[in-house]
Amino acid sequence: MTQTADVPAAAAPTEIVGDVNQDSINAIIGLIGNLENIDEVMACATNRLRFKLKSPIEVAPELAAEIEDVRGVMHPSENIVHFLLKEDASPWAAAIKSNISAG
Repeated sequence: MTQTADVPAAAAPTEIVGDVNQDSINAIIGLIGNLENIDEVMACATNRLRFKLKSPIEVAPELAAEIEDVRGVMHPSENIVHFLLKEDASPWAAAIKSNISAG
């Protein structure tokens, strides 16, 4: 069963960690459930942040658009979500992997 994300984007002041906006990362993670719902994360096609989720969630495009660094969202398959970023996704994937490791 696919859940629908209804978590609004973060409204807190922007925090930049390295080259990555941590508030935007937190908002993305909120839209896909939580860190525990991430089976795999990687950068693909330069600006896409690709998530393989343990439990499918349908991310509403209008909620993704509220995130400062996100251009859009795609669902190529039930458990896969791509966030199209305004910049290179590689440091974003590394930061999220670091959050998962620390979590």
